[in-house]
Order: sequence, then structure tokens, then C-alpha cells
Amino acid sequence: MLNIMRSPVFIVALLLSSFISGGLLGYQRGEDNKELIWKNRWLQRDIDETIVIKKLESAIRVEEQRRQKEVNEVTEYANQQISAAKYAAKRADSASEQLRKQINKLRSRIHESEQTRVTTASSTSEARAQSIDMLAQLLTESDKMAGIFAAEADRARIAGQACEKIYDSIENNSK
Repeated sequence: MLNIMRSPVFIVALLLSSFISGGLLGYQRGEDNKELIWKNRWLQRDIDETIVIKKLESAIRVEEQRRQKEVNEVTEYANQQISAAKYAAKRADSASEQLRKQINKLRSRIHESEQTRVTTASSTSEARAQSIDMLAQLLTESDKMAGIFAAEADRARIAGQACEKIYDSIENNSK
């Protein structure tokens, strides 16, 4: 066995196996280093990407809060206007109620004057009284409906203007 260890073939084989083992070990170490370098690059890319995403999320959050604040301000202003319009509608309704009372008083006076009048043409007098009643009722109802329509028109106008302001603020800021 000692002779085999001293033979040139054994020594060459031993040197060759040592050389191959060292080469493989060096190759593996180089591959490990290359893999480590790429892992670090990917990790840094992931960190940079996360930072950019967080900054974008923060900017988007700030913009959304600004828009929501603007919407809240417009909504509050619109609610104040609607409250003012409701108050004005109540005042108009009160005035309208006074008008209806005046119409009813006038209608009662006309009825009384028609009833006290002694005429031969009672059917003409009755037709006139019915016409006056119908016109008074029509005026009363139309006045009441006009108040309802005006209140709804005010509410719709204010809501529409608020919607336009919100839309315009979004459009102007998105450009």
C-alpha cells in the first residue's frame, strides 16, 4: 500500500482530485457570493419599492382628506342655504296662509251679500256664488302648490349648486 501512495499516478490523481475539489469549492463559493449579491439587490429593490408605495399612499390619503374636507364644507354651506330656504318658505307659507284667510273672508262676505240680496234671478246669483267659490278655492290651492313647488325648486337648486361645486373642485384638482 505504501508503494501505491508513492507512485506517480497516485500523486497525480491526488493532485488532480485536490485541484478539482478546490475548483468546485471555489466555484460554489463564487455562486454563493453571486446569489447573495442578487438577493441583496432584490431586497434593496423591494425596500425602495415599499418606500415609494408608502409615499404614494400618503400623498393619496392627504389628497382624499383635502377633497373630503372640501366636500364637507360645500355640504355644510348647502345645508345652511337649505335651512335658510326652508325658513323663507315657512315665512312665505305664513304670508300665503294670511292670503288664504283673506280670500275666505272675501268669499264669506260675497256669500252673505248674495244671500241678503233679494232678486228674481236667484239662479244667476247662485251661479255667480259658485263661480266665486270655485275661483277662491282654485286660488287657494294654486297658492299652496306654488309654495310647495317653490320650496322644492329652492332645495333642488341649492343641491345642484353644491354638486357642481364639488364636481368642479375635483375636476380642477385632477388636471
